[in-house]
Order: sequence, then structure tokens, then C-alpha cells
Amino acid sequence: GSGFVGGISSLEVLAIGGGASGSKGLAGDYPGGGAGAGQVKFQSFSPIVAGAYTIIIGAGGGARNDNADRDSGLSGDPSQVKLGTTVFVIASGGGAGGTGDNDAVAQNGESKGGSGGGGGNGNGTAGLTTGNPSDRFTEVWGNDAGDAVTGGNRGSGGGGGAGAAGQDGTTTKSGNGGAGTNEYSAWATATSTGVSGYYAGGGGGAPYNNANQAGLGGAGGGGAGALNAEPASGAANTGSGGGAFQGSANTYNGSAGGSGLVIIRYTV
Repeated sequence: GSGFVGGISSLEVLAIGGGASGSKGLAGDYPGGGAGAGQVKFQSFSPIVAGAYTIIIGAGGGARNDNADRDSGLSGDPSQVKLGTTVFVIASGGGAGGTGDNDAVAQNGESKGGSGGGGGNGNGTAGLTTGNPSDRFTEVWGNDAGDAVTGGNRGSGGGGGAGAAGQDGTTTKSGNGGAGTNEYSAWATATSTGVSGYYAGGGGGAPYNNANQAGLGGAGGGGAGALNAEPASGAANTGSGGGAFQGSANTYNGSAGGSGLVIIRYTV
């Protein structure tokens, strides 16, 4: 939405980008990596320029539903506050998880801000550990995702959260999503948002088979990975990453990422 702001002496903005969706792996091959959380960004401004401000809430990455054998997820969209045509605040979306396939690799956090997507594993190919470039620009940085384990019957990586990196996969378990941040728990309490005071948790990696445990979602709303079942989506309005899926091509898909959030506090 948009509105005209005038007579305000100071403004504080907490913006969270959309979380990415979990990737989709094929049964017995290429387990999917968990999705990265969106960027959590806080900015304060004083004095405030009067004008027409537009608020854009970043959508979470959509669940893959194309029945393909394996697909990486989709990155989240950025949340923005704009003054006219000028971007005033931007919080980037999270990076999607990979599948270990060369055509579906894990992704960096979008636009140098969100957390990376988890590495997928398959045919002895280690998944990629991904994250943000070195020129990150936010107060709460995105975090790297977990790596997959080389070789068959091994775990995939968890997506990065706003508060911690995603876990690496092991020979017995896929990586948990990284925890979100509770740095703004007072904001969460005052607005009844977040999950137990946390925002932007990473998504869990999918298990390789029944002998391999699924990765859990990170604190703040990250979705858990799943084998032959619907993986958990990232919680709405938290910017959390979705869990990854592993199983038959025509059953379930990698789950959606959680939508972002913008909260504004001001004094007159």
C-alpha cells in the first residue's frame, strides 16, 4: 500500500524479505536442500521527507509444482519501502536450495542480502555451500547454507537463517535450517508477529531415504524437510525458508517460502 507521510520527526523501519522455497529431489537420487531465509533489515531516519511512500511486501518463493524429477526452489522477493521512485529501504529475498544436479544448484541470497539455500546431494556430487557476497550491507546479515555430503545415501544441507548458518548434512541426517534472529523480539511481541520472538529461519534439507533423517526448520518459522510427504512451508510473514522434498516426481513438491514483512514505527 501507500500513504502520504508528513509531520513525522523520526521513522524506524523493520523490513524482512521473502523466504525461498525448498527444492525438490527425486526418490533415491538428488535429495533437495533447504531454502534460505530473507534478509532482516532495520533502518532509522530523522528528519523525514514528506511524500508518497509505497510499501511492498516481498513474496515467498513459490512451491515447485511442475512434476519434474528434480528442481531447485525459487528465491524470495525483496521487501521495499519507496519514496516516489526512489527505494528508501530494501530487504532482499532468500536463496533457493539446490538438488545436487548441475542444472539445479543452490543459490546465493538474492541481491547480496538474504541467506543462501542448502546444498543438494546426488551421484557422489557434493552440494554447494552458498551465501552472500562479501559486500553485504545489512545490520542483520544473511548466513551461508549447509553443504551436502559427498556420495550416495547422504544428507543434504539446510538453508541459512537470519541468525545462524544452515547445518551441513551428515551420513545419517540432513542439515537443519539455520536459526532466525530474535534481535527484534520486542517488535515481534508488540505486533504479534514472528514465531516466539524470532524472524527468518532457514528451511530443513530433505532426507535421502528412510535411513536418513530429515532436517528441521530453523527457529523463526523455517519449514522442515520431508521424504514422500508434504514438506513444511516457511511461516507466513516471517521471511522463513521452506523445507525440501524427496520422493516420487508426481507426488509432492518443495514447499513455499514464507512471505516477508514490513513494520514501521514513528514519532511526531
